[in-house]
Amino acid sequence: MRRFGFCFTIGIALAALPGCVPGLFPPEGGEVLEPLLGVSASSSGNLPDNSTSDSASVPEAGSTATISGSVSGTGNYKLFDLGVSSPGEQLTVSQPTFSLLTDYFTVVLFDENYNLVMRNVITSHSPLEHVVRLDASHVYVGVTPAYGSDGGDFRFTVGRNSGFEIGAPRPQTVWLNFGAGNDIQVHRRTGIDFAPFDGAMLGAEYSGQTQALKNAIVEAMREDYARYKVVIISSDEEPPPTGPHTTIHFGSSDDGLLGLADNVDHYNQELEQNAVVFVGTFADFSVMRLDADEMGLMIGNVASHELGHLLGLYHTRDPDELMDTTGTAWDLAGDQSFKRAALDASVFPVGMEDCPGLLAQSVGTRPQAEMPAAKTTSMMKVQRRAMLREFMQVEIHRRCGLCLSLDDH
Repeated sequence: MRRFGFCFTIGIALAALPGCVPGLFPPEGGEVLEPLLGVSASSSGNLPDNSTSDSASVPEAGSTATISGSVSGTGNYKLFDLGVSSPGEQLTVSQPTFSLLTDYFTVVLFDENYNLVMRNVITSHSPLEHVVRLDASHVYVGVTPAYGSDGGDFRFTVGRNSGFEIGAPRPQTVWLNFGAGNDIQVHRRTGIDFAPFDGAMLGAEYSGQTQALKNAIVEAMREDYARYKVVIISSDEEPPPTGPHTTIHFGSSDDGLLGLADNVDHYNQELEQNAVVFVGTFADFSVMRLDADEMGLMIGNVASHELGHLLGLYHTRDPDELMDTTGTAWDLAGDQSFKRAALDASVFPVGMEDCPGLLAQSVGTRPQAEMPAAKTTSMMKVQRRAMLREFMQVEIHRRCGLCLSLDDH
């Protein structure tokens, strides 16, 4: 499986990410509007560009067809409609064996509501493969130049085959390591060492508040994942589980990074992975004068974000959503949650990510009776958090960086 690096970075000012097309994405619902960023619907149901260089044919089950065309420049893309798809059907997008393409392209699958279903950077040795999990009245293939690529002409083979086993949700156990770490490697980086979590790492004002901070982090993460079959265990409660589990480490610091995850694991295929939250970097936010609960909530939001990558989620553009890349430090200090939100432009120029839906498919959902009771927050706390989200937004911003590149190619 290809591995991607994901991290939070701190910035003095919020800058638009390369390829960002604010406000432009396929409409909600199944109707395709015309024109859509230069893409128009044809009578055959395909969505080629107006130019005659693009072509597509819809493959029947058990056969292959070709999509081809040209796409260049940041923020540009092409969509092709494959029509109806049913659970158990495998869709494959690959380069023909005779292909001489030297440019890299990001290819995605969207459902009829333009929700992201699968994503990959297509190379001769790395096709996009997906077994459909839900009925879809339309499946769209989207093509855009990969990060760092100029784009150009493309030609891909699209295959459709039925009778494949549908992957069942895979519940996840997560161990939060507040202890020391030795040679901890995340996303193939050089191993890091760190001491046990201590509030003093965040600034002198948090010295002696270590337990309160840890309690707030754990509470925030458990609340974020309360709907889903994700068991979160603190190292204060138990040693590392003996069975398969993901570990999120809390320690060390980094120049600008708040967190880093191993990869985006589509539909939670790997049950044993790592992420790190660089708690020392949060000392930069001491000027916000957050109390221990608020600082813990901020750190917990980052940890939930990194875990989201390990469960198959990409970046979005909604400051209230946990996978967001566009908000400020004050948004991190508030209550974020998983929602349906616009994709970040680094993922694909248009489209949506239904985070709750993807998590349900990746790990499953809990019966209502097993969900913990909703936490009650005092009106004073609610008002305080609202103030934090608005106060001094122009002075402390953060952006979710991509560790040089979202994709390895």
